[in-house]
Amino acid sequence: MKTHQPTPAVNNGSPGRLRMNGICSFDDFRNFRLMRSVSDPIVVAFADGQLGLGSTTQRMLCIDSPTWTENYGRCTIYGFAPKRGYDHRTVVAVDDRVVSARVGSCTWGWTFFDETPTDVADSVGVVRGLRDAIERMPEYAAILQPLLDDQLSSLELQSTAETGRAEQ
Repeated sequence: MKTHQPTPAVNNGSPGRLRMNGICSFDDFRNFRLMRSVSDPIVVAFADGQLGLGSTTQRMLCIDSPTWTENYGRCTIYGFAPKRGYDHRTVVAVDDRVVSARVGSCTWGWTFFDETPTDVADSVGVVRGLRDAIERMPEYAAILQPLLDDQLSSLELQSTAETGRAEQ
């Protein structure tokens, strides 16, 4: 996965091409500049290296409070911008350690890093899809609920069988 962590200048082997901070193209440069223009405390902390891959969620939450969270047992997704807006500032933590940080808008995006374990990302995707299906088609809840329960148990999260929903 492509990461955009601050790194020293590296010559990628091509004469005249310098790679810094994951910048390999004009679009990367534009996105980097847009990311650096965001004054949100969580973005500044990642951009300046105060937070990074493996930082604790406790340290992150001392810097800024999320506007929303989604809890999937071992995995928690923190949003630092309104959920239905054009902008996004999202941090993913697994086992209380930051594994992914992204910022952007509808026209640009910057990924500081994304080291989310594949099994966790897959399970969270399935849980989201099953929750949506149960909400949209409650007549299939009896069929879908066991599948949801299996995914939730893999994330070490218990289902609330009465409502057909896991804790959010």
